[in-house]
Amino acid sequence: MFPNLLILLFVLLNLHLLLLAGPSQIAFIKDGQVYVASGEGTSVRQLTFNPSIKRMPKWSPKGTEVAYWEVQTSSTSLGTLVVIRADNGKRLGRFPVATVTRAGVRIEGMRAIERIGWFSNEDLFAEGEINPYIEEYRIINLRTGGIRSSGGFGFSTCAA
Repeated sequence: MFPNLLILLFVLLNLHLLLLAGPSQIAFIKDGQVYVASGEGTSVRQLTFNPSIKRMPKWSPKGTEVAYWEVQTSSTSLGTLVVIRADNGKRLGRFPVATVTRAGVRIEGMRAIERIGWFSNEDLFAEGEINPYIEEYRIINLRTGGIRSSGGFGFSTCAA
């Protein structure tokens, strides 16, 4: 029942965010970079300028930050969740999603990040499957770097 509650919260929160940021502003990836624009597609601004692969930009609930997943091809990480300011692209935080501990011990669990999003103005989540039947969620508090997890077992996220 607990995973079903998380799914319901996820749907309700994303509906809320869609209505909040909705048609007035959009975030998207073009040529490997994060851009924002008005809902009509005007006032396009590029926010990132580095060669890393980026995916899934998401507006924060208050509409002042954008989070995205920075893909890394590494045996120790599934990538990094990055939060930037929507007005100027300034990086506010990086949160690597590790697949090994600092001691080098493999952490079993999530195979890939499949979705990211916001639970609140301060809480960002990463979600992915352990297998076709088990979802794993990690909720990262952007202010403290603290981590809460739900479902499955396995990966750890650390503020850098």
